[in-house]
Amino acid sequence: MSYGAPVHPDAPDDDDRGLVFMAYNAHLAEQFEVVQRWVAGGNASGGYSAQSDPLLGVVDSSTGPRLYPFEHAGKPYEVDLGPEPFVTLQWGAYFFVPSIAALKGLPGLVELALPLPAPTPVPDKIPDLQDKAAMQLWLEDTTTRDQAWAWVRAQPGGVVDTAYGVLVGAAERVCDVLRNVPDRYSNSGYGERMHDSIGVGYLGLDDDTGHREQAPVINAAIEAYSEAQCYATAYQVAKAGLAQLKKEARDLLAAFPDSQKPKDLPTDTPLDFERLSEGVLAKLCQMWFGQPDGRHIWGTEFHAEAYPNGVAPRCPRDLFKVSRHVFGPYPTDAVKAEGRAAGQRFLAATQAWLAEPGTQLPPLAAKIVAAAKAVPGATPDLPARTLAGIMLGFPPTTHANLLTVLAGWVQTRKLWELQPQWNEVAPETQTAPPPYAEAVARLRPTLVATLNQRPTPFQIWRKARVAHKLGQVDVEPGRVVVVGLGSATQQDPLRHHVAFGGDRADPKGPPPHACSGYGMGMGVMLGVVAAVLDAGVMRFTGSPTVVALAV
Repeated sequence: MSYGAPVHPDAPDDDDRGLVFMAYNAHLAEQFEVVQRWVAGGNASGGYSAQSDPLLGVVDSSTGPRLYPFEHAGKPYEVDLGPEPFVTLQWGAYFFVPSIAALKGLPGLVELALPLPAPTPVPDKIPDLQDKAAMQLWLEDTTTRDQAWAWVRAQPGGVVDTAYGVLVGAAERVCDVLRNVPDRYSNSGYGERMHDSIGVGYLGLDDDTGHREQAPVINAAIEAYSEAQCYATAYQVAKAGLAQLKKEARDLLAAFPDSQKPKDLPTDTPLDFERLSEGVLAKLCQMWFGQPDGRHIWGTEFHAEAYPNGVAPRCPRDLFKVSRHVFGPYPTDAVKAEGRAAGQRFLAATQAWLAEPGTQLPPLAAKIVAAAKAVPGATPDLPARTLAGIMLGFPPTTHANLLTVLAGWVQTRKLWELQPQWNEVAPETQTAPPPYAEAVARLRPTLVATLNQRPTPFQIWRKARVAHKLGQVDVEPGRVVVVGLGSATQQDPLRHHVAFGGDRADPKGPPPHACSGYGMGMGVMLGVVAAVLDAGVMRFTGSPTVVALAV
């Protein structure tokens, strides 16, 4: 590509002009440099390879006069080109451009807050592998599960056959199950639990039972809500909630007459992260999915009156109960009963709301309902089942991960280490949150590193569809396969994309049931964390989920 003004023979020539050349190569030495040597060697102008090209060749004054021989009309000629080159190189550079797969994996390289914790030691003693109750306690108790999965990873192939299920702990084998190529694993277990609670959605279906028809359009609608957008929205919602908490505390202080105020009257208020998270998620669900509306489904607000016809469905609280019932491999009878009841009342309320004349749906909910109605052979209850199922996937996971992060930061005092760094960032305007890029640079690395150690869900489960070999274990059809997501991220923190059951930006392709709400969940967590750090002075109380906030 040429640049610079045209040459004028009769005018002084002081303009900068020349050529810009750029090429993409798979192999510089075997492509660009071969052509470069061929051209510079005189081949392009009819010379021979040892003869420097008059324009592109490098001038070497040590070899004597720079002569260029050529033939014209059958006669040989020789031109002295002089000691100065006709063309000079202003600058040049080689740049490495990674592959598409490498580009997709780049976030994992910059999101780790160092130093990383030491690997979990492999325990010397383990329960009887055929004692299901003992294995369940070992794997599900948060005080022993890290050691349990460290032991699984240490076994040949990182896969172990137990009475609890086929345990998959090695990162590569975890990815094999999530990607499910070839088709070996089924989500039908989730579907069975959803059927008797919140209604079957495509989270509990396989490609050949409806997932392929229902998922793509809805996943695309959810993925359109970027992490940056969700960060900004969640920040504003959390900030408003924190401001209201402070106002209530100040109003309570003001209610005491000055003459009756004790000298040691506290000037702070408890900030309960669990309550804050539930309130934020209730508001976001209302904004994105249309519920809770305070009539069909209640949120976290107080209601003096009784709910018509029984117990009120609550969002997000009831979704937590359904989640424990559906997504745990072996829930207790009490968890099953609570999950079934909560799911049934939540689905019934969603159906009543959608059937009500004049119901106005938010844009995301409208797309979900429209996509469900467009499924060939859709039953009348499919829109309600699908919308309720999508909501089931959002608050429980986001809530649990957010509490894990904040509680971990309180216990390690990381919260107070991050706060002054974050307070250096000024909001773009009085009404806008601090820039998303700053949240990514200052908060996201530590958030990701924390989640890599304790992601929720820590493990998921599938049912084997066919007989096959996984690692060094022969897996029979119908076996429960328990996949350690937390085991994979602890082994290899760069594999953060396996958290949430797989990320749709997986460098090797998105797993069939990869979480389309990954960006939404991460954005919400970033936004709430940023608002908490902006809330003011916080004091440790001894509880990992409650701090004292100055008002």
